[in-house]
Amino acid sequence: MELGPLFPQEGFLIGGLLFYLVTITVTASVAYLVIRAAVRKGVLEALTQHQKTLRAGESPETSPH
Repeated sequence: MELGPLFPQEGFLIGGLLFYLVTITVTASVAYLVIRAAVRKGVLEALTQHQKTLRAGESPETSPH
């Protein structure tokens, strides 16, 4: 069955979709694990605190935190 020049055979389309699904799943899983580890270590909390001090116009060295 010809699907056109981009998809020489039906299996290519299915394989391509599977590849993208696996890629997206793996990427989401890794991102989730990295974010969870960062939350556990308090890295995100420290970053948001740093941004708050920068927004307030203070330098991080002079902040009371």
